[in-house]
Amino acid sequence: MSQKIDDFLDENAAALSYESEKYNVGLKYFWGVPTFWRGLESKSGVKSISADAAIYDEFDEADPAQLQQARQRLAFSEIKLSRELSVPTLPDFGINRRFQLTDQCHFAFKCPHCSLWNILEENWPHAFRQRSTSSGGSEWYRACKKCHGELDVSEGQWVPKNLGSKIRGYQISQLYSPFASPTDIMNDFQTTEFMGHFYNHVLGLPYLA
Repeated sequence: MSQKIDDFLDENAAALSYESEKYNVGLKYFWGVPTFWRGLESKSGVKSISADAAIYDEFDEADPAQLQQARQRLAFSEIKLSRELSVPTLPDFGINRRFQLTDQCHFAFKCPHCSLWNILEENWPHAFRQRSTSSGGSEWYRACKKCHGELDVSEGQWVPKNLGSKIRGYQISQLYSPFASPTDIMNDFQTTEFMGHFYNHVLGLPYLA
């Protein structure tokens, strides 16, 4: 368990009705419900727990055999709730392959000027456009694909692209993050020596050179 997560849980213990088992650091209780936090590097650690729900973090980095072992721990549950989370790596691999089986929800923005719906990742890098500033410099902004008007990222909503699937899946990126400016993102894109890392971690997309 990372220190970042432990600190978050400790700071919000009352709201989460959170308790930690002092004799087992991987066993934690929320509202009286036991949760086990285990790495997938240990086969015996995975085999020892039966569960109703499993959340797989950093799915692309996990051993596929261990993932299969973990899924089998849900075999006797009536709930069988499964959640897979990961930064994507390669096309048609890992989390990207799983995402293709879902309804493929993307965060989309309706242009306030021409009413066109925009998915920024699909229009990259043209989703950002440059304009002059009052100080004589320039900056990048999130732009509509059709009219190039500025998009209001506070007005986005999830839009599924694959209506034939009953499995829910979300693709997220930093392009509409309130903590990452378009200018900083574009500067990173134009100067990076590691394009794969940029696509995976900033755009939330798989990448193959």
